[in-house]
Amino acid sequence: MTDEDGIATARRLIRSLDGSTWDPKSSRNPAYNCFAWAARESNFWVEPPGTAPWACWPRDLPEWDTVENYVRAYSKLGFEECENGTMEPDTEKIAIFADGDGAPMHAARQLPSGRWTSKFGKGIDFEHDLDTLDGDPAVGTVVCYMRRPDPGPPPPPPAGLIVVDEIKEPDCVFD
Repeated sequence: MTDEDGIATARRLIRSLDGSTWDPKSSRNPAYNCFAWAARESNFWVEPPGTAPWACWPRDLPEWDTVENYVRAYSKLGFEECENGTMEPDTEKIAIFADGDGAPMHAARQLPSGRWTSKFGKGIDFEHDLDTLDGDPAVGTVVCYMRRPDPGPPPPPPAGLIVVDEIKEPDCVFD
């Protein structure tokens, strides 16, 4: 995987990556975001309506961009809140990040190795230690951990640089 522009953008915007051990895993792909990637999805954005025309959101949840609503959305996928990001056998965990005002900014998923995987906006996917991102102004601070029974091997990041002229509304994981 080589996407030097995507890597350079991540380094420029996420300052905490400098000097840390992180591993780019995909090229840029605007079809999905960090909230989708945390739920193992790479075909759409998970965000309340109005954020992107191709955003996917549970129809029965308020259309407000709050941590509480993301917790409710992930609960529909089998996640429940938990105390921390410590590895647990047969369990998959996610972390939800928020800014100083409590607005959700990012989500990451724990891998079987104990490291975490993130997607940065329309950019690249990368593996990292959770502490690397926690508190970075570009992603916020971890405000919630969630877990669910391990659904099996994680999906690989999509391969290749994706250039999209038009993104069509996909089937939503919540439908």
